[in-house]
Amino acid sequence: EMKKLSRGLLSSLILHVSDVSNPTRPGAISRKWAYAVQTEFFRQGDKEIELGLSRSPYMNRAHENLPRMQVAFIDAVVHPVFRLLADFLPLVEDHCIKPLQLNRAFYQSMLHRGILKT
Repeated sequence: EMKKLSRGLLSSLILHVSDVSNPTRPGAISRKWAYAVQTEFFRQGDKEIELGLSRSPYMNRAHENLPRMQVAFIDAVVHPVFRLLADFLPLVEDHCIKPLQLNRAFYQSMLHRGILKT
């Protein structure tokens, strides 16, 4: 049963969620960090081209799409690990998952309206 997760595994989970927690922060703070990550990604893409490599996904500044990047990150990484953590720490639901859902809705709305840059 998930409630019997070892202390070491739970510690690893908490460390991982802290690493990917930016989309769970209030909107303005979360967006500030998303921009910073996107800037870092673009620099990495520039370096990849400079080294003769193909660009990794989301690293091409010519194809900026922060909303799509954030929705994909939330769906594939952030929401699943926070959902798991909420099984152990119920306050995570209100303090992390609800803001995460609001931020995802913000970016999804941008996608539906065809807004690729924020």
